[in-house]
Amino acid sequence: MTGRNEKAIVRSARIKIICTSLILGLIFVFFSSYLAHQYMGETKNQRLLHLKQTVQIARNSIEPILAEYRAQNISNESALEQVRNLIRRMVYNDHIGNNYIFMSSYDGIMLVQPFEPEKEMTDVWDLKDSYGVYIIRALVEAAKSKQEKGYVSYHYQRPGQTSPQEKISFVVGIPELECYIGTGQYMADLRKGQLVYIIKIAGLTSVLLILLFFLVWASMKEIRTQNTLLHKAEHELSAIFNNTFQLIGTLSPDGKLTKVNRSALDFIEQDETSVIGKSFWETPWWQENDIKARLKKAVHDCSKGSFCRFEATYSHPNQEITFIDFSLSPIFDEKGTVIFLLAEGRDMTEQIKAKNDLIKEKEFSENLIKSLPGLFFLYKQEGDRFVLKKWNRQHEKLLDFSSHELQNAPITTFVEKESLPDLKAFVTKALEQGKVNVELYLRDKNENVIPFLFLARLFERSGDTFIIGTGIELTEQKQAQEDNKKLERMLNQSQKMESVGRLAGGVAHDFNNMLGVILGHTELALLKAEEDNDLISDLKEIQTAATRSADITKQLLAFARKQTIAPRQLDLNNTLEKMLNMLRRLIGEDIDLVWKPTAQIWPVKMDPSQIDQILANLCVNARDAIAGVGKLTIETGRKSFDQEYCNEHSGFTPGDFVLLAVSDNGNGMDKITLENLFEPFFTTKEVGKGTGLGLATVYGIVKQNNGFINVYSEPGQGSTFKIYLPRLVGDEDSDKAVPEKKAVAGGTETILLVEDEPSILRMTRMMLERKGYTVLSAATPSEAVEKVKNHSGPIELLMTDVVMPEMNGRDLAEKVTSLYPHIKLLFMSGYTADIIAHQGILDDGRGFIQKPFSMVDMTEKVRNVLDSSSDKQFSSNRKHQ
Repeated sequence: MTGRNEKAIVRSARIKIICTSLILGLIFVFFSSYLAHQYMGETKNQRLLHLKQTVQIARNSIEPILAEYRAQNISNESALEQVRNLIRRMVYNDHIGNNYIFMSSYDGIMLVQPFEPEKEMTDVWDLKDSYGVYIIRALVEAAKSKQEKGYVSYHYQRPGQTSPQEKISFVVGIPELECYIGTGQYMADLRKGQLVYIIKIAGLTSVLLILLFFLVWASMKEIRTQNTLLHKAEHELSAIFNNTFQLIGTLSPDGKLTKVNRSALDFIEQDETSVIGKSFWETPWWQENDIKARLKKAVHDCSKGSFCRFEATYSHPNQEITFIDFSLSPIFDEKGTVIFLLAEGRDMTEQIKAKNDLIKEKEFSENLIKSLPGLFFLYKQEGDRFVLKKWNRQHEKLLDFSSHELQNAPITTFVEKESLPDLKAFVTKALEQGKVNVELYLRDKNENVIPFLFLARLFERSGDTFIIGTGIELTEQKQAQEDNKKLERMLNQSQKMESVGRLAGGVAHDFNNMLGVILGHTELALLKAEEDNDLISDLKEIQTAATRSADITKQLLAFARKQTIAPRQLDLNNTLEKMLNMLRRLIGEDIDLVWKPTAQIWPVKMDPSQIDQILANLCVNARDAIAGVGKLTIETGRKSFDQEYCNEHSGFTPGDFVLLAVSDNGNGMDKITLENLFEPFFTTKEVGKGTGLGLATVYGIVKQNNGFINVYSEPGQGSTFKIYLPRLVGDEDSDKAVPEKKAVAGGTETILLVEDEPSILRMTRMMLERKGYTVLSAATPSEAVEKVKNHSGPIELLMTDVVMPEMNGRDLAEKVTSLYPHIKLLFMSGYTADIIAHQGILDDGRGFIQKPFSMVDMTEKVRNVLDSSSDKQFSSNRKHQ
């Protein structure tokens, strides 16, 4: 009984143990199966997420190349090739070994397949798996979807295997290049642990607990294996992240820095603790407030799903500036939510410098071409003709053709018909010898024929033939040849005139002696004659005729330049007043002659006939320069020049001088005319209307009397001739000498000085500064206006030239007065004040000083203007405008 009970108890215990074991085993099996299923699901999700992250990293790595392509800095082919080379190197390790990133075009061309390189550049559009799924078409459909990415499941035979296996790939489209990239994972690798587990349960049910142990152990091993693989993958990604040359970091959606690579930390010489957890725009990478504001907005936009990119600069402690190409990319989860932001920066300093160097080189080349004095041309051979492909602006200006008319114009378009044979020989010689020089006549758009010397070379590039060269206009050279011929004729004529002059001089000299005898005897006869009225009348007629003959001989001697001058003390005012009627008849009724003598003029010693010659020549020139009605002004004055002033003005001599000024409001003269004004035979008049000897005679007379002459003139502004004759100081004039001026006190006011002649500007500034004034000097009106705007203190006086480039002195005074209403005005000019007022440039009564002036005259005038109660404004002028 006891034995049966024990057996029953043992049996019951055995049954309980077996039942418990079975129940526990079933529970264990169910629970193990459930855990295995959950584990495999999570592992699958992790692997799929890993696939997605891997592809996304690859996609972000090629973004700089795509950015260059979008900016049109590289071509489509170059961008595609750079992307292929980069993707081909992206081989990585997963839990079963090496894996890769593949790349294919939308039309089915396999672009990158590192494990099967023989398939690259082949058409795999119709590739199907064992279930009839078109693999490439499915991948393209996912890449071209609305999200431009997605997972695709298919069966594919992996290298080294005999049958296809299920594979899941994740792809991302690159629409700019019409291709996609992706990577995949075989599902057999994921199911391997699950299959082993099921097999063990089916075969080892009798040892359930042991099986359970082994299953737990296998699961732990699998977990460790997966963790190891994940850790390895994370380590590889971290190595790539930290060792890449680009500056990379990750941000939370609100802009907090969560991770940063070593390159970015080295760039600012900081460690992670100083930047991690901070708002990205508050980190040391960003120094300027406007950049910080842009970055803050970029973080906000990127957290909403937008890609952002801009250029920034960073100033290193050594003052070196680095240019950064910065981008911010949103990273999404499966639901499309932004989980973090990927920040990337590339050092673009060298590229930007290279680009700027290329731009500067291009600009230099273009400016060099534009600055060529003649034509620049580049003709390309197209068939049997050459057409124009490149030219400079001078080409358009000289021939008066527009750029549209010049584009692709045949080489024969501009050549004058008679030069066509020379053009043909020019082209033939260029093709045969590679270089050629030739003279050709071109016809511009207005049918004007222009001679050119062409220098050209032949060169070939990429199978095309070009002729490049320059054309130098020969108009001046041709004209110079004609002028030389005219000069030869003039020289011959001059030699003839010189011979005639010698003859006239000899005849006049002898004839004058004979006239002296006649006049002497006539005067004796008049003394002896009685009251015989008829005889006295006849003698006076003889005397009158002899006197007139003597005047004729003087003219002959003047022509021959052999007249004997008789200088004597003259009052220039009295001498000139006697000539006014003659001068009015000389210049005509249309020209108003104004006489403005200065009282108490100093005496001069000079032959009166030379005064006549000077005024006659100057008035005739003024008459010819005035078109229609005009005005001619003759003035006298007194001038004193010290050594300091003469050092600054070439041709001036220190001392006291009597001024004779002749001014007109005619056409004026350009610089070339002024430079050659006193040259013998130089004239701007038409042939037959001037010999070019008048002003040369004036110059010679002035120099003969130890004086000097200055001319002030600009086109359209009239002319002023200022002749300075030495003051006569002797015993007979000692009581009339004007006492020397005492030095005038200076001041401390601020003066704005405007003068377009550098030497006068420098000299006047020195004179003013020596008198204690503060001087703001400007060489142009625009510079003067800019200095007035930037000057914070008071300006008491504007001292400006009247005739200047950009604007005249009156217009400048209007601008300055609008900024400084109470400023005093003092105008300077080489023209007389009367002429300037007549032209409407200067109001009568306004502060004015005439060039040239001495330091004493200038400081006295400046002090007088500054001490005056007020200065006239421009109301009167505005009423007439």
